[in-house]
Amino acid sequence: MKRHFFRALPFLLFLFILLRANADLDSDKQALLQFANAVPHGRKLNWTASSPICTSWVGITCSQNRTRVIALRLPGTGLFGPIPANTLGKLDALTALSLRSNRLSGNFPSDVLSLPSLRIINLQSNNLSGDLPSSLSPQLSVVDLSFNAFTGEIPPEIRNLTHLTILNLQNNSFLGSIPILDKLG
Repeated sequence: MKRHFFRALPFLLFLFILLRANADLDSDKQALLQFANAVPHGRKLNWTASSPICTSWVGITCSQNRTRVIALRLPGTGLFGPIPANTLGKLDALTALSLRSNRLSGNFPSDVLSLPSLRIINLQSNNLSGDLPSSLSPQLSVVDLSFNAFTGEIPPEIRNLTHLTILNLQNNSFLGSIPILDKLG
């Protein structure tokens, strides 16, 4: 009996990994559908629950093994209104987010900027406002929040972004100065 179990163990492990990968991609799909349903957009995204996310969804890049969404790029797609919390912040494998040149407004959800894998965020030329969240992904290397309506002080936690190579905060209404960065690039 033990011998049969050990022979089946590699297959069971493979099956577990496969099911886990499908669960993660399904979770990513649900988060993106919630985002698309909550945020009006001028151009049709062609995102449907029945279509394959990694091959047919506009603006989506998946991991090489097609188990996670790693990039969301929807520049100039006519998105407008606030970004709801608990949508994009659920994409915990996301490395790049570009929603530049839309008409997004309101506070930017703090759960997005703290995504552990996030490296690149391009949100320039929107109408996002409020304070920047202080919890930032330590992996951030590119942060472009220019031409928005952010206010308040730049969080001192920005100094902990040791991978940061580009920081563009121009044309906002920040108070104070940019904290001295511990190490650039």
